[in-house]
Amino acid sequence: MSQDMTLFDYTGLPSEAATEIRAAAERIRVRMKRTAEDIIEIGRDLIAVKAKLAHGQFLPWIEAEFGMGDDTARNFMNVAKKLGDQIPKLSGFAPSALYLLASAPAEVVTAVETRAQSGEPFDVAKIKAEIAAAKAAEAAANDGLEAFKVEAAKKQAAASRRETNLLERAVAAEKAAATIAAETSLKVQSALAERIAKAEAEARAAREQAAETTRTLATAVAKATADAEQAARDNAEAMAAAALAKTRSEAEKWEAKAAEALRKNEGYSAALADLQAKVKEHRELVDRIGNDEYEAMAEIKIADSIIMEMNVSMVAMVDLEDAIPQPNAIHKLEVARQMCAQMAEALGSFLDRPSRPRWP
Repeated sequence: MSQDMTLFDYTGLPSEAATEIRAAAERIRVRMKRTAEDIIEIGRDLIAVKAKLAHGQFLPWIEAEFGMGDDTARNFMNVAKKLGDQIPKLSGFAPSALYLLASAPAEVVTAVETRAQSGEPFDVAKIKAEIAAAKAAEAAANDGLEAFKVEAAKKQAAASRRETNLLERAVAAEKAAATIAAETSLKVQSALAERIAKAEAEARAAREQAAETTRTLATAVAKATADAEQAARDNAEAMAAAALAKTRSEAEKWEAKAAEALRKNEGYSAALADLQAKVKEHRELVDRIGNDEYEAMAEIKIADSIIMEMNVSMVAMVDLEDAIPQPNAIHKLEVARQMCAQMAEALGSFLDRPSRPRWP
């Protein structure tokens, strides 16, 4: 089959790619009649062309160029992929043997190569049995791996469910904690509000009680003041009455003394006449007495008057011994004391004068 007899339409390909693919087709056609090396090279060219063609163009191309089916092309490409690096060891193998080894596991290919190098003939039945056994072992391993994966997936799912459950429980716990915190906060706030309200009520009651106590105290103070004032008035009236009674009693005593003096005076009439005679006799003596003697008589009268007033004052002072000085009386009593002190000082000055005559 020459390039001119090809049935594949290259017009839809880029010119450079079309040229490379036509050259590969020509090489493949030549090598299809050669050894294992050629089979591997054909497989490599097929792999390269398939990569350059669009999807769906590879099968029409190999059929148009070589009359090749999909299985044959796959055999070539499998040999190139799996056995391409082992050309020196496989140069004497027939194409059917190469296709069979291309589908075999790596350990089977190694075993066949070892036996071939030792001179053992190629036994297709034995190789197929080894391939079957290897694939069965691989299938079993795959099954075990799959079972392991399934079990691992189950465990992963269980772990995921547990994790989800734990997360859900954690979320529920957080919600419960938030609810409890909110309820606790509300309770605390309510209790605090009650305590504040109670404290305010107690404060109001205390203020009202204090106000009532203040009013009661003010009333009591006013009453006590009024009672004290009334008592003071009553006491003053009582003291005035007592003083008046005492004064009256003293007056009655002095009246009795005056009456007694009058009675005595009647008895002294004769004595008075005799005294007048004696006065006359001594008139001359009196005339000889100087001014000092006349002044002395005047001073005696003054002294008698002072003594009389002092007696009356001393009698009045007896009533003040047990009395409590009242504010309106303290000033007058203080003035009386000062006047008494001034009188005593004046009398002292008078009595201490050097020019005063000394009477025996």
